[in-house]
Amino acid sequence: MKTSVRYSILIVLMSFESHTSVAQHVTKSPEFLKAIENRTRTVNGLPGKNYWINHSDYDLAVNVKFINDTIWILGSGEITYFNASPDTLKQLVLRSYPNFFANGALRDFDIGSKNEVEPVMYSNLLINGDTIPADTINQRRTSTNIILKNINPIGPGEKAVIAIGWKYRMNPSMNLRQGIYADKAIFVAYWYPQVAVYDDIYGWDTVEYGGLTEFYNDFNNYKVKISLPSEYYVWGGGVLQNPEAVYSNSVLDKYNTALNGGELVTILNADDLINTAPNGGDKTWYFKSEHSPDFTFAASKSHVWDAKSLKLANGNTVFVSSVYGTNSKFYSQDALWACDAIEYLSEVCPGVPFPWPRMTVFNNMDVDESAMESPMMVNTGDQQTADMAREVTFHEIAHTYLPFLLGTNERRNAWMDEGWATYQGNKWSNGRPGTIIDMFRELFFQIDSIPLNSPLMVPSYQISGYYAETFHAYVRSSQAFMTLENQLGEKKMNEAWHLFTETWNGKHPSPSDFFAIVSKVAGEDINWLLFPWFYEFAYPDIAIDSVDTINGTITIRNIGGLPLPVFLKIKNSDSTTVSIIRKPEVFKNSKQCTIKLKRANDIVSIELGSALFFDKVTSNNHWRRD
Repeated sequence: MKTSVRYSILIVLMSFESHTSVAQHVTKSPEFLKAIENRTRTVNGLPGKNYWINHSDYDLAVNVKFINDTIWILGSGEITYFNASPDTLKQLVLRSYPNFFANGALRDFDIGSKNEVEPVMYSNLLINGDTIPADTINQRRTSTNIILKNINPIGPGEKAVIAIGWKYRMNPSMNLRQGIYADKAIFVAYWYPQVAVYDDIYGWDTVEYGGLTEFYNDFNNYKVKISLPSEYYVWGGGVLQNPEAVYSNSVLDKYNTALNGGELVTILNADDLINTAPNGGDKTWYFKSEHSPDFTFAASKSHVWDAKSLKLANGNTVFVSSVYGTNSKFYSQDALWACDAIEYLSEVCPGVPFPWPRMTVFNNMDVDESAMESPMMVNTGDQQTADMAREVTFHEIAHTYLPFLLGTNERRNAWMDEGWATYQGNKWSNGRPGTIIDMFRELFFQIDSIPLNSPLMVPSYQISGYYAETFHAYVRSSQAFMTLENQLGEKKMNEAWHLFTETWNGKHPSPSDFFAIVSKVAGEDINWLLFPWFYEFAYPDIAIDSVDTINGTITIRNIGGLPLPVFLKIKNSDSTTVSIIRKPEVFKNSKQCTIKLKRANDIVSIELGSALFFDKVTSNNHWRRD
């Protein structure tokens, strides 16, 4: 079924390509057109007058149990789900993400039977006082969803109160975006039953979590109590409510100094860890967060901790922390890097103040681990160069805006948030060697091909395979944004991101909303650029077609079909160099462009291309006088 659906989507996209070969315009899905009819969306990228969004209040308690060589999550809680939609909901959908590791789960890749663990065990569930037995929950469970039918309907403006208990064993042998690390440090994510999104375009989001495409969440309020052995320290995606109960006096003094001052403070050092001896009991850490898409936490008995309070231009403060192992090469600098990232995002692009009061970067010290974002938290491996560590930190913090402040649907449109964070990171590092752009350039040359290079509007959950999904979500998307910015100019592109963020923060924007807003800011028809990058089976490849030194012209041919900027570096016989840059618009109406050259008789060589823009075939990007 997955294959047939995927190819039906590709056929539709190819029909778009054929049908619009003369007048190319981005299209709107039937579901989006229905939302326009319902006045929850508009053609100009603004929320409609009838726009709505549901949310939940989570009151959760979790006990982390270390039993021999296993770690168990024992949870209980009450979830209050508010139906702000005009629809009467006759079912509820809960997420059960730890079941990704269960035997028989639908996964995007093979993990091997040795990495499978038992499914989550649920106790009886209550919805507004009505009991749903535990065995019924299991019967209604798909791979990572629990679909609860035949409940008492939840009408418009009504709420459902859900009481539930659960437990599961953390995977002891495989970490995926979270897990168990050295010295039994843990990062715990996707750990509680979460109400799925019911939105105005697609209704219930029942796409399974298969390990590649990520998440889609509403904006919720959290009260979370976390109990662990007393020697552990805990960092969470919210504001700690009981520091006096969990810190010693000396640690509490340093915590308050960092919280109330602007200097970097080492709150936990090696001596503090030595002095935090186990006493055989547990401590309970109490966190709260508001209007947040998720809650994750980290715990360790061997990490050190630096922090400072960052004051933003609007007067808000963000408590910024770096938590890392004592052997980390670079993460002692990370709190300051995180502050730099927050200031850039708050003041430059998108130029909207950082929305939450905390940001913690947890370095799990695993050299093979990549990184993963969650609201107010980052889980990252121990990067092996300072530049890479700095940019990874920036990339993950950039996700604060997409998909968190702007609740984009990563399951359908992973390119929106991954493309955003990657392209901003490329700019942040300016394409320096040894940064993320090198990694993605290598991937580009390894796998760029049709059909791996699928149009961005193919739903992310329909992209098969790790490399194809990575290319789709990160590489083509970031190159599309870089190209769009080159055409509009940085000032206008920043303005578009600012308007998009201001308009859709706390809501669920779609690609159509983004296209409408960026087109409005552009002040001109840019369908000629948007359509090939987002809807067509095309690839980036431009070439030097010919050089006429007599008439002083160079012709550049667009072989791959994607509009790209032209960067020329010209070397003259006197060793001087000249740079020529043309916007992608040179390919607006033609597959080739001709550029006038000065001092044509003196030209020795010409190089086409830029480190920030990928080109499939580079052998045709050089010209040298015979």
